[in-house]
Formats: sequence, C-alpha cells, structure tokens
Amino acid sequence: MVGNVGEIRKVADLNGVKIRVPENDLYLETFRALGANPTPMAWSEMFTALQQKTVDAFEIVAPVIFTSRFYDVCTNVSKTAHFFSPDPFMISESVWTSLSPEDQAAFKRAAREGAIKQRKMVEAYEKEVFRELEEKGMTVNDVDDVEEFKKATADVINTFRSDIGAEVIDTVSALANQ
Repeated sequence: MVGNVGEIRKVADLNGVKIRVPENDLYLETFRALGANPTPMAWSEMFTALQQKTVDAFEIVAPVIFTSRFYDVCTNVSKTAHFFSPDPFMISESVWTSLSPEDQAAFKRAAREGAIKQRKMVEAYEKEVFRELEEKGMTVNDVDDVEEFKKATADVINTFRSDIGAEVIDTVSALANQ
C-alpha cells in the first residue's frame, strides 16, 4: 500500500483511509472489511489524485511504485500483503490433451520448478526496489501481524465463493498455505 497516511502496521491504521482501488467488487469489499474507504478510480488518474489529495493511498506492486515515480508524491509504502496476484502457467486443453502422459508430466515438473525460481526472483527484485524507494526518501514498513489482516478479511472470500468457484478458492488457499 502506498500513500501519505503514515505507516500501516495494523488493521486499525486503515480506518477511514481513502484508498484508490480498481473497479472490482473483490477489492472494494476487501478494503471495506479493513475499515478503509475504497474509492474506484482509473489508474491513469492516480498520480494527480495523490497530488491533489483526492485519495490518501493506493495499492500496487513495488516495481510500479518505482518506475512510475510515485516516490515524488507519496511518503510511505506499507507491505500489507493484502492480495497476491499469481502469474498462471496456462495451456489450451486441446494442446494439453494432444501431449503424451510423459510430456504432460515434463510440463508439470517444469512449471513447478519455474514457479519456485520465479518467486525467488520476484522476492529478490522487490527487496532491491524497496531499498531504492527508501533511497528516494520513502518509508517502507511491514505490518505487525499479517494474521490480523487475514482475519479481518476472512469473510470477504466467502462472499465471492459462488462467483469464483469453491474449487478455485480451495486450491489457491491450499497453495498459499504451503
């Protein structure tokens, strides 16, 4: 989370914070559950909205904070871990079923190995970006207790269970807890 509201260390720190979110019900409900005032807004309006104090904060991945120069209009980055955006490895069903069982197994192995390597690369890159943001004058902090944030938003996912699909939610939850 990026903005000008000070460090977000606990859920209570989000109380009343006007935060830009994409026009997406899952984001809106998540930030409402955290006590914030979510405000749907186009990405193209963000920089000006922060300058003019239309919003207090927004959420985005670290590299975008740096490459879009949000350090020029924001003072803080709080690593709240409120969302995880996976990069799925996908293949069409017709191509998948045309592969031999051996080739399918090789793809699965390569996907697992690639995912592990990719996550390590992202973590290393994010550390570097956070260091660079601090050099630009931003304060970067972790939350005190990630479990507090999970608890505050636990019911949100159930609201969307039928829309998203129980199997998808259960699979992603199991992977997240590995």
